[in-house]
Order: sequence, then structure tokens, then C-alpha cells
Amino acid sequence: MCCEYSHQCSQLRKLGGGVDALMAGVIPFDPCQDRFVNCAVVHVNIKKMYDADFKNRCVQLETFKNSFGHFRVPQRYPSNQPLANWCNNTRTSIK
Repeated sequence: MCCEYSHQCSQLRKLGGGVDALMAGVIPFDPCQDRFVNCAVVHVNIKKMYDADFKNRCVQLETFKNSFGHFRVPQRYPSNQPLANWCNNTRTSIK
């Protein structure tokens, strides 16, 4: 975990980047716990990064569909292997 307040940080993650929940008092914490606040900021930044990556992969997938007429990206796709890996990981995580 990121700090000694790992329980609170895990609560924040369960709420999906709950900085709003933190500010609304849903997650209780002592305001002098700077580390916890820093963990919240880091979590929000990481979530933004993953959201941007997800949107980028969706655009790549749409480009693939426009080229080939389907969304079935093969596991080995030399033109965009990161897209193939992402699709494969997404498929296996759903199962």
C-alpha cells in the first residue's frame, strides 16, 4: 500500500477516486494526515492516466473496426501489438 493509512486509501479506491467523498466527509480522516491526502491525489492522477489510456485504446479499436469491419483484434497484430495485448487482456479479465 502507499502509506500507513492504507485502510483509508483502500476505502478511497473502492469509491472510485472518491475525493468528493473525502471532502463530503464520507471517509473520515484527520486533516493533519498529509500522507492520506497525498495518496488521494496520486490515486486521482493514476485514474486520469488510465481513463486517457482506455479512451485511446477505444479510438484505436474503432480505427481497426473501420479498416476490417469487425472488432475481433487478433492476439498477434503486428500493426498495433499494444492494441492486441489490451484486447486480449480485456477478454481474459471478463471471463
